[in-house]
Amino acid sequence: MANEYLFSPNSDTLLVKLNFGAYAIDDEGVIINRSDYYMDIVKFASLSSIDSLPTFFVLHDKNEINYQIALNSMDKVLKCCGTMFHGLSWGAIALKAKAVVLGDMGRVEDALQCCVDAIAIDPKVTAKQMRNNFCRQLKIEKDNIAPSEWVSDFKKSVEKIRADELIKIGENYKQLNARQEFLARKDQVKHEKSHLSSENKKAMLWVAALLIVIFIIWMSQ
Repeated sequence: MANEYLFSPNSDTLLVKLNFGAYAIDDEGVIINRSDYYMDIVKFASLSSIDSLPTFFVLHDKNEINYQIALNSMDKVLKCCGTMFHGLSWGAIALKAKAVVLGDMGRVEDALQCCVDAIAIDPKVTAKQMRNNFCRQLKIEKDNIAPSEWVSDFKKSVEKIRADELIKIGENYKQLNARQEFLARKDQVKHEKSHLSSENKKAMLWVAALLIVIFIIWMSQ
C-alpha cells in the first residue's frame, strides 16, 4: 500500500513512496521499474516478501547471489514471526517459501527439513505434497524426519504472545462492558428523573386546575 505520492525533483515523473523505497509509476499507476521494486521488497523482508519471491525470480536470474538474498529475507521474516500474534501460520508459510528456494538450489535435504518444520509449526500449511516429493527424491520415509530443535521454542514463544494478547483483549472487553453498563445505568437514571419530573408537572397542573375550579365555584355562590 502506498504511503505517499510525489513528483520527482526537477521532473514531472510521479513517484509512489513505500516503506522500502520510491518508484516511478506510469499514467495508470503501474510501477515502471518492476525489477528494482521486487529486489527491494524481497530485501525488505516483510510478509509481502513471501508472495513476491516467484516474481522476483522471474525478473532476476536464479543465481547464487539472488538465492541467498531470498533465503536471508525468509530467515528475517521467520524471526519476526516469532513475535507475532499470527506467527505460527505466517512462519510456516515463510518456511514453505524457503523450501521452494532451497529445492531450486538443489539443496533437497535442507528443503525437506523446512517442509517438516513448517508442518510442525502449522499442520494446515500446504507443504505436505512438497515434503512427500522431497522424500521420494531422497528415498526417505516422511515419518523418519523430525522437526528442528528450535521449532518447539518458536511455537512456545508465539503461543505465549497469543495468550498474553488474548488476556489483554479480555480485559479491554471487560472495561468496555463495564463502561457501557455505567452509561446505560446513567441514561436510565436520567430517564427516570425526567419521567418523575414530567409526572410532577402533570400533578401540579391538576392541582392548579382543581384550585381554579374551586375558586370559580366559591365566587359564584
